[in-house]
Amino acid sequence: IKFAVPCIANFAIAPLVGAVDLFWINRMKNPLAVAGQAASNQVFSSLFWLSSFLPSVTATLVAQKKAEDDVDGIQTAICNGLFVGFIIAILSSCLIFFRPERVLSL
Repeated sequence: IKFAVPCIANFAIAPLVGAVDLFWINRMKNPLAVAGQAASNQVFSSLFWLSSFLPSVTATLVAQKKAEDDVDGIQTAICNGLFVGFIIAILSSCLIFFRPERVLSL
């Protein structure tokens, strides 16, 4: 259960963020703003699901190294998770910046 709660919370974040964003944007009573929010929410959701494996895998590796009392292994697992997340963020940011029409058409 110690692993389940963080993983469940990780997967519950995206729908909650989308619902809250839509609630506040919809209060502006502007259909174009809602349409723009829907498009940006789709991009955010797609990128979230492409990288959602990262916290689950990193938490499992950290827990395994902690059980072995391997402090260097814990630091390596965290650094690897941060590095992979950074690479995903840079690549997706470049894609969105240089090819927004392609990203929005997916």
